[in-house]
Amino acid sequence: MKNKKWIYLVIAVCVIVCAAFVFLRPKDKDEKMIKEFLNTALTKSEENIKLNELLMESATIIGEGVDEKTQKESLEKAEKAEAEFSKVYGKYLDAHGLENFEQKIFSYISGLHSECETCEVLETNIEKDNDYYKFQVILDVDGSEQKLEGRAEVADGKINKLVLTTF
Repeated sequence: MKNKKWIYLVIAVCVIVCAAFVFLRPKDKDEKMIKEFLNTALTKSEENIKLNELLMESATIIGEGVDEKTQKESLEKAEKAEAEFSKVYGKYLDAHGLENFEQKIFSYISGLHSECETCEVLETNIEKDNDYYKFQVILDVDGSEQKLEGRAEVADGKINKLVLTTF
């Protein structure tokens, strides 16, 4: 009889531990990384302002009539800007994701930041949808809420593709 009580107790503890694991488990690591990336990219910060300035000043000057010194200096600025961009966002984005983000989305974010005093993330919702993660971000832009929606594709622990669908 005593053995049955112990067996039931062990089974009950196992059920409680399994239920706690299922209901209290930490969110998917890809979801956490996407959320951290969105917070970093969308919150207006000194780092983002400086990064935008670096990228704006880094246009590579090449072509007929441009001396070698100017070409070399502009190339060095461009390489410095790319290295800084990779340093900030490379922990979230792979090479394809960095290129995609820099060319298609960062200018939108920089424009948003230049037009407002404050921009910060209030809420982020992320939902896995097949190979993508759909996200919805509520921003506080100078005291009014703005919604941003998109999709992110993750490969090997980094964002490979990022698309804004509503902004």
